[in-house]
Amino acid sequence: MTPIKNIILDLGDVILHVDTIRSTQKLLEYGLSKNELDALSKYMYEHDIYNKIETGEVSELEFHDLTRKLLKKAFTDQKLNDAWNEMIQDFPQENIKLIEELKSRYDLFLLSNTNPIHHRYFNRLFIEKYDYPTFKDFFKKAYLSYEIKCRKPDKKIFEYVLKDSTLNPAETLFVDDRIENIKAAESVGIQCIHLIDFDLIEALLDY
Repeated sequence: MTPIKNIILDLGDVILHVDTIRSTQKLLEYGLSKNELDALSKYMYEHDIYNKIETGEVSELEFHDLTRKLLKKAFTDQKLNDAWNEMIQDFPQENIKLIEELKSRYDLFLLSNTNPIHHRYFNRLFIEKYDYPTFKDFFKKAYLSYEIKCRKPDKKIFEYVLKDSTLNPAETLFVDDRIENIKAAESVGIQCIHLIDFDLIEALLDY
């Protein structure tokens, strides 16, 4: 096996934990019924809205307006953002320490399916706790789906990262919690670790 020189990390359930149930609970606290939330979720998935905000096809403003229209509630943008950001948990210190150690031996990259609402929130969480100007500055380069208009598991996003940072796929390791993303990365020759238990330290023990 070719020695690894580069490591690409996913964010959610790799570096930090994501719990979507917390967002649902927050909306219930706002007074919404389970039927209202089920109808909202059904529409969003059927019309691919969650994916479209992660590729920049739907703007943050459009997402807010659509949510208010579907719920028939005059929630402020901030209130909607607070509910949606509730799913994002804090950065475990042990994961940040591990990544800092790996940076001395590898070129580290971030590749995340995300949106501008979550990006602002997890960036704020990070810079409040760690000594970096932004979360992106923690890596050699960070690739966010909504900025590059493509998301995993489209193999084009992996081809883009490889070309943009001039990476040899055989010398590159990708860590992600979703098997469909792993398969896409493997299809372009990248070595992979499928993280299934949110234990980044155990997964990278040999690196």
